Amino acid sequence: EFWSLDLYKLDPQYRYKADRCILALNGDTLELQTGDSSAKEYRSLNLVIIPLSTYFSILGSAIAPITPSIGSVISGFWAYTASLMQFALEYNWAAVHAYHADFFIAQRREMQTGNYSKWGCIDLDIQTCHLFSHNKAACPNAPAPSGTKTRKAGGAGYCIKYNTRHCTTSPCPWGHLHTCSTCGQGHPVTKHK
Repeated sequence: EFWSLDLYKLDPQYRYKADRCILALNGDTLELQTGDSSAKEYRSLNLVIIPLSTYFSILGSAIAPITPSIGSVISGFWAYTASLMQFALEYNWAAVHAYHADFFIAQRREMQTGNYSKWGCIDLDIQTCHLFSHNKAACPNAPAPSGTKTRKAGGAGYCIKYNTRHCTTSPCPWGHLHTCSTCGQGHPVTKHK
């Protein structure tokens, strides 16, 4: 079995750290400990994405001969990676990592039954449990994230992502108004199309 906490074993930078032993002082005794605890700490998105990509590559190669829909399965792998990247932009890393760990476990269960199709689907239950209410704090002097625009200088402005139905969190994680960019009403601009 392969667990999400074992992903570091697929990262060339960290995989050999688990084989090392260190002498550690535990209270008043010296103990021999493995060094894998430091390797398992995923402190950033990159520390997850690199070994996860290797995992997907190995998994895709292994199931390709027996999976007629391998193209959509591989697309699901990339969609999941893109979701993690988007989540890391919007939410605190600890929350994103918790989502990843639970989602990975859920997908392992699905794959044990031969179902590889759900990697590209966001699990709303897990998302609600781990991500909602864990948005990154908006810095008042920081530039707005890509895809948002301010209507007038000094104003809060409207959220472009809301107007294209991509910002669904309320209140807006970037502090922008969730109002129509055309008429200023409480609906997205897509209503006018």
